[in-house]
Amino acid sequence: SVRLEIGQPMHAFDAGHLQAVRVAVLGKEGSFTTLDGSERKMLASDLMIWNEKEPVALAGVMGGLHSEVTPATSRLLLESANFQPMTIRRTAVRLGLRTDASQRFEKDLPPSFMPLSIARFLHLVRQAGQEPTVRSRLTHAGTLGQEKRYISMPLGFVQNYMGEQLPQERVESILGAIGFGCARKGQEMTVEVPVHRSSRDISVPQDIVEEVARF
Repeated sequence: SVRLEIGQPMHAFDAGHLQAVRVAVLGKEGSFTTLDGSERKMLASDLMIWNEKEPVALAGVMGGLHSEVTPATSRLLLESANFQPMTIRRTAVRLGLRTDASQRFEKDLPPSFMPLSIARFLHLVRQAGQEPTVRSRLTHAGTLGQEKRYISMPLGFVQNYMGEQLPQERVESILGAIGFGCARKGQEMTVEVPVHRSSRDISVPQDIVEEVARF
């Protein structure tokens, strides 16, 4: 449900089987049994989720068989991660294992989806009439992608590029309706990009034109 709503894959582990989670490449050729029961031939460069010294999931692709959630599970460890797109794509294509998760990670998801997806998961559980007890803080390594990004352009750039004489107020109204902030200074407009929009998606003034034209 969360993956469909937000686009962020998540994975739940049976926390009773985990002590310390880390992310690292396998380091040597070997085999790994995924959730579907298949034994996969792995390369040293494949990225894995580890329980101390034991790999428990194929990062960004599929979980492992021996840490899956079962009817006997009483504690969950939630993983909401972000990976380099090509790392996930290489492994998924080589194994012929193109999952919903891998196809989303291949598109370079915004890091801000990670805390949002965990909050959404907890909300849905409570909405279903359950009362989960959160036993730890949200822990993370690296950036959560919540830094603000701005794109500046001359006033009238959007209209000239589109060939439409839209009033400037209409341009700013459209952008505001889809989550972009706008500020004018002299003959320049600066647009604040929402944190949930990927830098691959929105990075230059022409991308702003596309947003207005699509609307």
